Amino acid sequence: MKQMLLLDQDGTVYPRSSPLFVRMHEYGRQWVMDRMGLDEAGVDELYRRLQDQYPNPLDGFGSIGLTADDYHRNVFDRLEVEALLAPDPRLRPFLGTLGGPVYVVTMSSPRFSDRVLEHLGVGDILNGRYCFPDPESGSHHKVVVYERLRLQHGLEPEQVTVVGDNFALDLVDAYAKGYHCVHIGDEVGTRVPTIPNIYALPGILARGTW
Repeated sequence: MKQMLLLDQDGTVYPRSSPLFVRMHEYGRQWVMDRMGLDEAGVDELYRRLQDQYPNPLDGFGSIGLTADDYHRNVFDRLEVEALLAPDPRLRPFLGTLGGPVYVVTMSSPRFSDRVLEHLGVGDILNGRYCFPDPESGSHHKVVVYERLRLQHGLEPEQVTVVGDNFALDLVDAYAKGYHCVHIGDEVGTRVPTIPNIYALPGILARGTW
């Protein structure tokens, strides 16, 4: 049966332990502090409130008058990808063995995503890369792209596997629609399988334990 893989990028295609991921969050905090005139305690409190109300960060930022364009330009597009992200020579042959179409669906900026995927050596072997806001619908929600790709390929939800490190952002909507979902990181207290990194994915796919 034909299968499709939809992968998050940051924290999934490369790990959260990467200096690039750490610096990304540092830049994001500083950007919010600068735009909102907050100190460290203030940004901590704001983040807690926004995460409770808006699992999607672009929705949260929009609720306080911040824009996705400004976020992308002053956080993602400032990052020194080549200096902060270690090459992973295993990734290209690994993705080539998974079978079926493979897409990356990410909240990062298009420019940043292209640099990351090129630096990792996989940009040219993916079937596509999607960023937000979605240019076709204007939506900030990943499931909109998941559904469009699923329908384009003529697949049922159970023929699609979504992999991400943030359950609320990457997986919860797909899980509700019947997609196969795999979480990377710590256990999240759901029936979704959890693995330590992307290289453990074939074991989950082979077992078919959803």
